[in-house]
Amino acid sequence: MISAGIGITPVAATIDHLAAEQPGRPVLAVHADRSPRTHALRRQIAEAGARTTDFRQLTWYEDPDGTTDARPGRIDVARRPSGARWRPPIELHWNGSLKRIECVIGREPSSTRF
Repeated sequence: MISAGIGITPVAATIDHLAAEQPGRPVLAVHADRSPRTHALRRQIAEAGARTTDFRQLTWYEDPDGTTDARPGRIDVARRPSGARWRPPIELHWNGSLKRIECVIGREPSSTRF
């Protein structure tokens, strides 16, 4: 799941639902925000992710403000940790254009929800 700013709202609800209904399903949540102070629902997403067996969260902040669990700047898949791979089949939840999705993951996803 990829989100930015307040776009995290439907992602948070989806992660909470997956934690309750499919806790073994692999989930990679990628989020960009201005700073940790403006990152809405951050704690709730971490709590839902902790209820799953295969949850990974990658976060980018324009202003990391000393946060060590996030990357500086904007989403950059070239700087993702080696364990965070886009493994087919990809079911991608995104609010944006297919062209922008291809820019983020480097190819068209096998399944997309807008």
